[in-house]
Amino acid sequence: MKTALTEKLTFRPPPPGCVLSLPGLPGGGSKLFDRSPYGNPGTVNGATWQRLQSGICPLSFDGVDDYIDCGNNNAFNATGDFTIEAWLKVNNPAASVAQGIAWKKAANAFTAANGWGAYVQQGQLYINYGKVGGGYQDKGVPFTSTQWTHIAVGKCGGSVFWIYNGVPSPIQTVTGNPEVNSVSLLLGKIGGTNLLTGMMAYPRIHRRALSPLEARRHFDAEKELFGVW
Repeated sequence: MKTALTEKLTFRPPPPGCVLSLPGLPGGGSKLFDRSPYGNPGTVNGATWQRLQSGICPLSFDGVDDYIDCGNNNAFNATGDFTIEAWLKVNNPAASVAQGIAWKKAANAFTAANGWGAYVQQGQLYINYGKVGGGYQDKGVPFTSTQWTHIAVGKCGGSVFWIYNGVPSPIQTVTGNPEVNSVSLLLGKIGGTNLLTGMMAYPRIHRRALSPLEARRHFDAEKELFGVW
């Protein structure tokens, strides 16, 4: 079903460096089709399609057994900068249990020296990655919204960054680069117990750092679909 809003929005080809882009239109079925050059469809496991008033179709996660499996394309193995971008509506960001957003690490491997990911826990949105040669980085900033929020979070050189609804939060200093692994990229899940309760739309993974201006442009182009002004 098209609406005035969805007809106004053009899902343009992803920008350079994008390795996963899952708009989710028109909704339904067990696949999210990738618009990046890498062709990595996400397999929907349990999550259910919802239709917003604008006509766009996000996925709803019950926090029990719902997630998206995007497979293990080598393009997902960030060895330097990366950005995780999505629209989120988290039911309870203050929950004590971690809720996975995007995770390419071994199950529950918060301290493992491989891969990368992002999750929400106790009112914070965390960026996590395991470093080449050992060790890890796990950095968070406040995230308390229960409304639709556009996030762009990732690593840029020796820093990690957070951008909410086009507005940058303070960056934090880090060291090292992510180490590769051979596990699948999961959306909405970390291992068997750390699952998202809420909704996610238009997840994107970039093998570079998005600039604040780029993130703002994406937010401005999409915000009407989520009732954000």
